[in-house]
Amino acid sequence: MKEYVVAIATVIEGRHREPGEPVALDEKKAKIYGDADLVVTPEEWEKRKATPAKAAPTKAEK
Repeated sequence: MKEYVVAIATVIEGRHREPGEPVALDEKKAKIYGDADLVVTPEEWEKRKATPAKAAPTKAEK
């Protein structure tokens, strides 16, 4: 089991989790949740926290 960080509020392993919450997962489950961008590595989480969120472009901006 390896430690990951919840990327967005969701249910993982039958429990509601908040962003930034650590969660221990085996490799197989981590791949599934990671592919859906629900969990990230602690290193990736630190990068995301340091980068300001960018809003999706509006119709006028497209």
